[in-house]
Amino acid sequence: MPEEDEIQSILSKRNELLIHIEKLETSYNSGQVSKTDYEVIRNRYEKKLKEVDKSLGTTKSGSVRGKGRRAAPPPHARSARQRSSSVGLVVLIIIAVAVVAVLYLFVGKGYTPTGTELNQTAPDFALTGIDGDSFSLGSYRDNVVVLDFMATWCGPCITEMGHLKQLYTDYRNQGVVIMSIDVDPSQSNETIRQFKTSYGDNWIFASGSDAGSTYGATYIPTIYIINKQGQVAYKNTGVTEYATLAAEINKLL
Repeated sequence: MPEEDEIQSILSKRNELLIHIEKLETSYNSGQVSKTDYEVIRNRYEKKLKEVDKSLGTTKSGSVRGKGRRAAPPPHARSARQRSSSVGLVVLIIIAVAVVAVLYLFVGKGYTPTGTELNQTAPDFALTGIDGDSFSLGSYRDNVVVLDFMATWCGPCITEMGHLKQLYTDYRNQGVVIMSIDVDPSQSNETIRQFKTSYGDNWIFASGSDAGSTYGATYIPTIYIINKQGQVAYKNTGVTEYATLAAEINKLL
């Protein structure tokens, strides 16, 4: 029988996808996301959710089969079918509680992301880049940081790469740091590395769905420019042109 942490890992992934879907719904309802982008992103999340649910079903079935190959249970132990039903019931209860919690947090109370407004202190985070180097946002205090929340499958994010690439060429020796953070938890470092090779340059790339959640980056690309004091000086959702990025950065240098 698989360890409980295997089921918990799958449930954690499922809950994370539910959170992303709830945020997407909020952004769409508030007019921040177009219908076309909403449908594309929603379909991707739902496809991943089905894959996770299928994985969860396989895990539970596998648990029963694995139990049959073990030593016989004590005389007063429940049957394998009873144990399987109990495990299934517990899993369903956990899922139900998680869904209710998500609805309460993001719908009932209203979701208020931190660090997304101008002049707020940008929330710090620590990640490991795709090449294995650890970094944090706070370690780049005294630099101007361009924070790009993106995903490798996102068409507008590819367009944004062109503007960031020009920005990197012009400002990399002026104390400007660029971080492209992939908010899709299903993307491997190798996939992001290939994306960087195709579209980016030698700035920081990392996977960081938690960082994206902290900033409330539901619609991508979302760009933040953080000043040398660690405050959000600029934010834009959607493609940000090079001229706009350069103009905002020049105010901070």
